[in-house]
Amino acid sequence: MQFLTSRSRGILLVALFFSLCHGASAGVMFISGDINIAHPIDGSQNATVTPGNTKLFENILGTSRNVLISDESLRRPGALAAVNAINTLYDNMPGITSSIDTSQPLVNDTLLTGVDLFIAFLPSNGFQQSEVDALRTFLQLDGTVFIIADIGGALAVERNIQTNDALERLGSSLRLDNVPLDSGFTLTTNIDADPFTDGISSIQYAYVTSISGGTSLIRTGGGATFVAYERITAATVPEPASLATWACFTVPSVIGFRRRRHSSTAA
Repeated sequence: MQFLTSRSRGILLVALFFSLCHGASAGVMFISGDINIAHPIDGSQNATVTPGNTKLFENILGTSRNVLISDESLRRPGALAAVNAINTLYDNMPGITSSIDTSQPLVNDTLLTGVDLFIAFLPSNGFQQSEVDALRTFLQLDGTVFIIADIGGALAVERNIQTNDALERLGSSLRLDNVPLDSGFTLTTNIDADPFTDGISSIQYAYVTSISGGTSLIRTGGGATFVAYERITAATVPEPASLATWACFTVPSVIGFRRRRHSSTAA
């Protein structure tokens, strides 16, 4: 029995070529060097309620419907207030489900099943290679990841170094600079024009670390980026070398050979 016709096999080869060599799918990786951008959502921690902060989180949500916040802050009061502000904002939006996981779970395909937006809040234990692989798959399937980091003390610096290592292994150019800036709540109007900043004229922040790489969204009063993003495609993240090489060089040759053979037969 012939399960696939010659035409079907050709279609499958073309699909394989484009999926591996052109990276049609693209997820988005966001990163913030400040947890305090969440406080102006509801005025917690003596922050002034600022519509731009709420709008930023709404824009990052986009068309996502299911949000998971992995909170590794050990429930410090300021961090707890920030996590609750984000979760309450999303969970009160029509059609959106948001939840907080404080168990410091291993990031894997099971954890991310059914999730559209995954927020890693103050990741503190680094990322195992299996977790990086799970995030890579999640992003390639059009998922959104938002890493919310902070600065202040040796522990924060160490966490950020571990996060940078994970970003590098993921193939991202985003990096936390570990450069502390602007203690105390500050209002910035340095908003970079981008679809993710539509409707935002100002953002309130406090004590941030600058960020390098990716596309800048929000900058301090002094012009340093502290919120940025990068689109992660199949072409961005490392593919297994043998499979990618075979697909990108062998598949076009096979397709070309089949076309020549078909033309010769027709003649």
